[in-house]
Amino acid sequence: MTTKEIQLLVGRSQVLKYHSPVCENVKDALGICEFDVLSVSKSEMVYEFEVKISRSDFKADLKKKKHEYYSKGFEHRTRTPNYFSYVCPADLIKLGEIASSTGLYYAANGEITEIRKPKRLHDFIHDKNKLNAKICRITSERQFLGACRLTYENKAITERYANRETNQSEY
Repeated sequence: MTTKEIQLLVGRSQVLKYHSPVCENVKDALGICEFDVLSVSKSEMVYEFEVKISRSDFKADLKKKKHEYYSKGFEHRTRTPNYFSYVCPADLIKLGEIASSTGLYYAANGEITEIRKPKRLHDFIHDKNKLNAKICRITSERQFLGACRLTYENKAITERYANRETNQSEY
């Protein structure tokens, strides 16, 4: 399965639980973390799902700074989700490899199976209006630009530099 396929399965499962909004590839306000899938429950708790499709990707993820923030819980509550889970193909990640507060879900045969439910990291209620505004902006950018605005602009800059170098080499 691809990351995108798993993201769609997670998104569908969260929408069926009445979570709204649900969005993929969302960066936090400070750019520290990127949520593969973010969803907000009716009680306004933020859920993050980190999708892994390879062991090397999982091992690299464990080194990221976000886990330091998540382990500090309440101190960094405004930048962290209330719940954090990994989603991967069956048996890619074992329960003993992740924190006891981290949820684990396996994706197989077009379904998501809960292996362990995540524990709440903190009780902070995020501003749903800000979350909704950010997700609406990201959705609009993806629909009309084909990517988030920053990605779109960086691609345009890269293409301009490549064209400039090509034109200079012709002289």
